[in-house]
Amino acid sequence: MKQNGSVLILSLWILSVLFFGTVTLAFYALGELKASNRSAESFKSGLVFDASVYWVNDLYFKEENKRPLWLGNIRVPDQWQKELQIVGEDESSKLNLNLASGKELLYLLEGLKKEGLSLDSKKTVQDIIAYRSNKPFELVEEIEFLNGVHEADIKIVKPYLTVYSSDRVNLNTAKDRVIEAVIFSLQDSDEKIKKRIYESILRHRSNGSFFESNDLSEESLISKLGLDRSPETNEALTKLLQRVSLSSDAIHVEVTYKKKRAAEIILKPKSDPKILFWHESRLGTYAA
Repeated sequence: MKQNGSVLILSLWILSVLFFGTVTLAFYALGELKASNRSAESFKSGLVFDASVYWVNDLYFKEENKRPLWLGNIRVPDQWQKELQIVGEDESSKLNLNLASGKELLYLLEGLKKEGLSLDSKKTVQDIIAYRSNKPFELVEEIEFLNGVHEADIKIVKPYLTVYSSDRVNLNTAKDRVIEAVIFSLQDSDEKIKKRIYESILRHRSNGSFFESNDLSEESLISKLGLDRSPETNEALTKLLQRVSLSSDAIHVEVTYKKKRAAEIILKPKSDPKILFWHESRLGTYAA
């Protein structure tokens, strides 16, 4: 009887080992399957992100100096519309954090106080200039290293600053606050004339009109914007033309694939686009 009990205990122990071994293998196999699915999905989304870069780049060269089709929500091929969203933004629509003058930065930050910016504008500009005199900013987010700058401030200023453009802003795509900062920071120009130039540019753009390369002269701008022909206006426009262009040095592209994966990409438009920044992420609680 005692021997039978020992055999029963041993049998139960063996069954337990086999059961837990089977469960462990099942969980391991499930984990491997999920990892494989993640790898396949990651690979597929990577191909989609690559294709999106070339799609935006091609649109840029088709519409470089016309209505920029690579801005805002970009229309994708019909077969991709349910799975893919692409948003483009011109980095030359912003002030370059490393190249903008202190006066331009100060004017921009002061204007952004209307949007909730709480930092000390004058001190922050002084700190920005001191910081970049040692090494250039590599990311706009680095200004959070400065005293008195908080995460909430970064969210407000980020749409207006970049480190990827030249020292000139794109007259067609520059944000209104950026145009305002550039114009009202022009040295030794009459304030009323600067105000007229600023308002005329905004009015021209709000009508759906865009500047062409042959517009980039004092005489052409006076004619197109309906400005007074005076030495003071001509002088202000001469200074403005040193700060604007119609070129886009880099394009900020945000791609969302199946509402599961996203990529933030900065590309320099070329026949073979150059990638300046690339970051991928999974969205929500997606885990496969």
